[in-house]
Amino acid sequence: GIARLAADSLQVAGDSRRALLLVESGVRIHTSKYAHAAPPQPSAFVVKLRKHLRGQRLTDLRVVGGDRLLCLSFGSANWTHHLLVEFYAGGNIILCDSSLAILSLLRPYTAADGQRVAVKQSYPLAELSLSAHSSMTMHKLHTSLERVLCESRRLRA
Repeated sequence: GIARLAADSLQVAGDSRRALLLVESGVRIHTSKYAHAAPPQPSAFVVKLRKHLRGQRLTDLRVVGGDRLLCLSFGSANWTHHLLVEFYAGGNIILCDSSLAILSLLRPYTAADGQRVAVKQSYPLAELSLSAHSSMTMHKLHTSLERVLCESRRLRA
């Protein structure tokens, strides 16, 4: 089955509007204006996401390395958290702290180079620069999500 994650609501830094974010691991990510039914008991992964991301504003969103990896950054400075959404090998959703130490993830695995991707490990990503965050707007959020969708379709064709 597809692991689904519906954020309570997403607020972009510097913007008072909110958006609902729906992430289907390995399939898609998009905003929605409709609230989706939540299961009566959230998974441990969702509880961990809420603990670290509730009340945080989206400060950056980028496609990493032109590949099927999306990084959503929340908060600022040492309080930044990164939500990495992988759109390859069945997909994954990974929550990292400001230094890319993995706090929680849907599925642990071993990367092609033998590095373990699991809680308390560092996410193996040299291309992700953590230093500069661009200003995030609701327009940029929608544009970036559309770019990821187009790239994903192109790679599947």
